[in-house]
Amino acid sequence: MAILELGVMGEPLPAGGFSSADRMRGKVCLVTGGGSGIGRAAALKMAGEGAAAVLIAGRREAEIEATAAACQALGAQALAVRTDVAEEDQVERLIATAVGRYGGLDVAFNNAGFQERRAPLEGQSNAVYDEVFDTNVRSVFLCLRHQLPVMLANSWTSAMRRVGMCV
Repeated sequence: MAILELGVMGEPLPAGGFSSADRMRGKVCLVTGGGSGIGRAAALKMAGEGAAAVLIAGRREAEIEATAAACQALGAQALAVRTDVAEEDQVERLIATAVGRYGGLDVAFNNAGFQERRAPLEGQSNAVYDEVFDTNVRSVFLCLRHQLPVMLANSWTSAMRRVGMCV
């Protein structure tokens, strides 16, 4: 009896084996919050696994530029795009940049997040709540709303397997 092995994204493994170094081969990838932490690590992993291009989105320009340079050093095309993902017009511009520059979008890791200063709940303002909610929740909705039509134009199953979210 033959056993079909599946890769981490549920796709059948190629005959002769699978190298994780090829998992992102030729893909156009996007990482929000890609200037530091998990986002930076994900962008570098995508570049190291053969991504054709990695777009790094974030609010801190110096950090996203550094991540883009590190991705380029790994052999991927990379572009830092200063973006506040809580602002829909900026999300639209980000996705339009991916399509215009690289012809589409294959992989999205919606990782951007905001950590408020710790204080007792009664000391938190509505403005702090709004910023946390908009960055950590609303932004994922906005990103997916603009990413999915582009990704679905390529392939339904590809889009469903390759959208990641951290909230």
